[in-house]
Amino acid sequence: MDSLILGINGYLGSNISKVLAQEGINVTGTTRTEIDFDDENSYQNLSKILNDRNPDFIINALGEIDSDYKLPVEIFNSIFLPSYFLYRYFCENRPFKDVFVLTLGSNSAGKPRKGYPIYAALKGAEVGLIQTARENFNESSLHWLYEEFPRLEGGLGKISIEASPRQSHDYTLISEVIGKVLANIREVTNS
Repeated sequence: MDSLILGINGYLGSNISKVLAQEGINVTGTTRTEIDFDDENSYQNLSKILNDRNPDFIINALGEIDSDYKLPVEIFNSIFLPSYFLYRYFCENRPFKDVFVLTLGSNSAGKPRKGYPIYAALKGAEVGLIQTARENFNESSLHWLYEEFPRLEGGLGKISIEASPRQSHDYTLISEVIGKVLANIREVTNS
């Protein structure tokens, strides 16, 4: 199985990459250098990467949370836009093989969050988009997966040189969620 992680250098992406590699899955990923979703050419860049790499398993590990130095459009571009562009791509390019797209959810989706209301609202909108994708691709070889992660404590996008106990705990949670997803994928592809 060939995987593609959007945001492979981030906290989630780098940890998911380790889990997939341990499972013997070929891992490639994108960085902001390859696809910057703040750039007007981001859809074309994503399309080219998907066409060139033709992955079986795509993981969207992108996302920014609200902060004093982030504009709402930057948060939108990192959370909702990548999911929408994946949806748009597969509407235009129906796969001829089983392809699994995993969107990483948040327990903040659609709930009031005092510290990061834009993030929570956009994660809720992303859930609606995934429901639309599932309906649109029902009975096809595209499988849109959604997994809500428990709240992670060690990262928020920053990786320290030495793993803290919280980061080790986060890795265990990430490993469990990805293990569950892989079991579901294997069940679909073996049946």
